Amino acid sequence: MTATGPGNVTAAGDGSFAARDVTNSHIHVGDDFHVQGPRHPSEVPPPKHPWQVPVTPKTALFGREEELAALRRSLLDSGGTAIGQQAVHGLGGVGKTTLALHYAWLHHTDYALVAWVTADDPNSVVQGLAHLALVLEPAASARGASFADDGAAAVWARQWLQDHGDWLLILDNVEDPRDVQELLSHVGTAGAGGHVLITTRRATPAWDELGVRTVLLDVLDRSASVELLLNLSGRPDTAQERREAAALAEELGDLPLALKQAGAYTASIGASLAEYRALLAAAPARLYGKGAPALADEAVAVRRTWQVTVERIARDQPSAVLLLGVLARLSPDLVPVSVLVAGKPVLEALDVREDLALLASYSLLTFYPRTDIAPGGAVIVHRLVQAITRLDDENPAETYRRAVDVVDAVTRDLDPEDSGTWPVWRTVSEHATHLLAEEVVPDPAHPEHDGATALRAAAAAHRGAWFVHRSGLHRQAEEQLNRVLGLRRRLLGDEHRLTLRTAHDLARVVRDAGRWPEAQERFETVLATQREHLGEEDADTVTSRSRLAGVLRLRGEFTPAVREFRSVLEVRERTLGSDHVDTLSTRHSLALALRGLGRWAEAADEYREVLAKRTELLGPDDPETLATRNQLAVVLRDLGHFAEAKLEFEEVLEGRLRAHDGNQHHRDVLSTRNQLAGVLARLGELAAAETQWREVVQIRQRVLGPTHPYTLIVRQHLGKVRLEQDDPDGAAEELEDLLAVQRRVYGRDNDQVFGTRVLLARIALARGRHDLALGEFAALLQEQRLALGEDHPYVLETLFQHALARRAAGDAAGAREELNAVVAGRVRQLGEDHPDTGAATDALASLPGG
Repeated sequence: MTATGPGNVTAAGDGSFAARDVTNSHIHVGDDFHVQGPRHPSEVPPPKHPWQVPVTPKTALFGREEELAALRRSLLDSGGTAIGQQAVHGLGGVGKTTLALHYAWLHHTDYALVAWVTADDPNSVVQGLAHLALVLEPAASARGASFADDGAAAVWARQWLQDHGDWLLILDNVEDPRDVQELLSHVGTAGAGGHVLITTRRATPAWDELGVRTVLLDVLDRSASVELLLNLSGRPDTAQERREAAALAEELGDLPLALKQAGAYTASIGASLAEYRALLAAAPARLYGKGAPALADEAVAVRRTWQVTVERIARDQPSAVLLLGVLARLSPDLVPVSVLVAGKPVLEALDVREDLALLASYSLLTFYPRTDIAPGGAVIVHRLVQAITRLDDENPAETYRRAVDVVDAVTRDLDPEDSGTWPVWRTVSEHATHLLAEEVVPDPAHPEHDGATALRAAAAAHRGAWFVHRSGLHRQAEEQLNRVLGLRRRLLGDEHRLTLRTAHDLARVVRDAGRWPEAQERFETVLATQREHLGEEDADTVTSRSRLAGVLRLRGEFTPAVREFRSVLEVRERTLGSDHVDTLSTRHSLALALRGLGRWAEAADEYREVLAKRTELLGPDDPETLATRNQLAVVLRDLGHFAEAKLEFEEVLEGRLRAHDGNQHHRDVLSTRNQLAGVLARLGELAAAETQWREVVQIRQRVLGPTHPYTLIVRQHLGKVRLEQDDPDGAAEELEDLLAVQRRVYGRDNDQVFGTRVLLARIALARGRHDLALGEFAALLQEQRLALGEDHPYVLETLFQHALARRAAGDAAGAREELNAVVAGRVRQLGEDHPDTGAATDALASLPGG
C-alpha cells in the first residue's frame, strides 16, 4: 500500500514508511521485520488441565488443618469484591510455600486454572507471568514464534486473568508489596473473579493499602512438631520419644523445614532423636565461626540442622556434598537430571543419580521423576538450602568451576540462533545466565578465584542470554548481557574481541527493542574501538559497520546508509566472494536502503540478482530466499505493478506457511500478510486491507507494545485506509492520537510524524478547511525539499496533495503549475505508465481548460 506522507510518503510493505528529521533524512521501517504473537487473551480458553503448577505435594501436611480452613474461608469471603486476595506471611522455612501448595492441590478441582509465580523481585514476577502466557497460549512458544519480550508476555497473562474467572494465582515469596502492586490493581478489577494467594516474609501495612488480607503463619504448635518428627523419623510413639521429640523441636524452633530435615536425617541412618540433638549441639562453633555473612535470624536453626546433615553425607558419600554445592550455584529452578549427567560416561552418570537420591533422602533436594521440561526427571533445591550451602562452602572457586562445567557441557555446542536447539535451551538457559548472578560468582579477591572459569561462565551466560533474546524477551536479555559485559570488561579489558562482541550484541538487543537512537550510539562506540584495535577490514569490524548502516536505514538516514552498505559490500566481495552468505545479506540490505531513497528500479535490480543467487544456493523455500522475494514484491508494488506484486506476495505467503507448518501467526507469515494488505489497498480492496491491518496491529500491540515503532506504522496505515474509505472523522480519531504518541516516542519530527501530518492535512481538506490544509502542506513541502530534493517520490506526493488542495480552494492556476511539476517529476522517476503518474495527469486534465 502507499501511506501518504510528506512528499509522497510511501509507507509500503511491512512497516515501510518515509521519515525525516530536520536535517537530511527520512525513515523507512524495514520491510523484512517479522513479528508474530498470540491470540487476544479473551479468545484463549482455560487449559484442559487446571493444575499448571510445576510440582505437587509430596508428603502430608502436619498441624495446618486450621490454617487451610481459614485460608479457604478468607478467599471465598472477598467482601463483595470480585477478587479474593490473601497474603500468608511468616518466617523463612515456616511452611508458607508448603501451605500454599497444599491449599492449591486440595482445591484445584474448584478452579479452571491454578497457576504459580515465583515473585521474590519485580523481574521474577514479570518472568513468571510471561511463562504463564506461554502455558496458556502454546502457539506463542512454537518454532520461531514469541512474544516481543517478557513485559509484553506478562501484560498478556495479566489481561487473560482480567478476562476470565475461577482461577487461583499463587504469588510465592513476595519480598516487597510494591513488586505486585500493579498486577493486583489490574486483576482486582476483573469482573469474573479469581483468587490471589500470596506468600511473603513481610508483614506490612502496605498489604492493607492494596486490599490484601494478611494472616500470620507461625511456627508449628509443639504438639504438631512432635507428631511431624515422630512420623518422619520413624521412631516409636513412646513417652520417652515424645519427650526427645519435644526437646529437639524446641532446639529447632518448631520450624517445619528444619523439622523435616531432622526427621529425614534420623530416618536415613537409624539415629535416635536424642543422638541428633547431641550432634546439633556440637555444630554452633563451626557454623558461627566461618566469618560468612550472617543469615536471617529465622534461618539459624535450619543452618544448624543442615550442617550436621551435610557432615554426615560427607563422611559417607563426599561426592554428594560436592553435587549439592554445584546445585547451590545454579538457578533456584528445576534442574533436569539430563543437564547434570550431560557428557558423562555411563558409570559417572549413575554416580550422579545415586548422589541425587542420597540428597533427596535427606530432603536437601526434591526429586521429580518426570516434568514437562524434563521427561527424564528433575530436581529442585530450596533457596535457603542453596544460600546456606554457599555460605558453608570451604572451596567456592572449585565448586563454581564444577557448576560452570555442568552448564558448559550442555551449552557449548548449542547455537541459540538455531531454533532446533531451543527445546534444550528452555531447560538450561536460566542456569546459564544465573552463573553470573552476584550471589553465585566467587569473590574475585578469593585466593583461589579462577578468572578462566569466570570467562567460561560468561560465555555460557552470553549464549543463554542470546536464546532469551531470540525468544523475544529483550529486556531480560539486555540485563543478562550487561552482566556478561561487566565481567568481560573487568577480566579482559574494553578492547578485547569478546568484550566488543558482547557490546555489539547489546546494541542488537537495543535495536530490536525499537530504541534506534541508543542502538546507533552503541554501534558507533563499538565500531570506533574495533577500528582502532582490530583493523578496518576485520570481520567483526565489518559486521559492526553493516549493522550500524542498518540502524541508519531504520532511522531514515538512507544516504549515509547506502554509502556504508556499498563500502561494506566492496570489502566482503573482495574478502569473502560474491556468493558468500554475508555478501548476499549486504546486497539485500543495500537494496532496502536504495528503496528508502526512492530508487525503486535500482533496488528491484539488486533484489533480482540476490534472489537468483539465493535460489540457486539455498533453494526456493529457504527463509533467506523467501525474504528477498518478499522484498522484491514490495518494490514491484512501489513501481506500480500491483497485480504482479500481489501474486508474488501470495506465493511468498504460501512458501512461508509451508516452512512454518501452516502457522498463520508466525512472524514471517504475519509480515507478508501485512505487506499484502498494502497491495490490496492500492488495488482498491480497502475493506480487505483494513481487516488485515487490524489483525496485525492487534498482535503488535500485544507483542511489541503500543509505542513500538512497528506498532505505530500500522496504526498510520489504518488511519489512511479509513480516510480512503470516506471516513475522515474515524481517520482523524485514529491519527490525532497517533501523532501525539509519535512525538513522545521519537522526540522530534521524523518521517513517521510527517506522514501522519500529511494525512491530517488531507482530512482538513476533506472537511473543507482549505486554509489549514494549504498551510500544513506548504510547511511539509519546505522541510522535505531541503532533505530529499525536488524529485524524490515522497516530495512529489506531498506536492501532488498540495496541488489538489489549491484546486479545491479555487486556485486553478497554482494547481496547474504544481501538477505540471508533479507529472514531469513522476515521468522522470517512475515512468509514464506508473499509476501515480496517471493520477497526476488525470488531475491536470480535470482543471478548467485542461
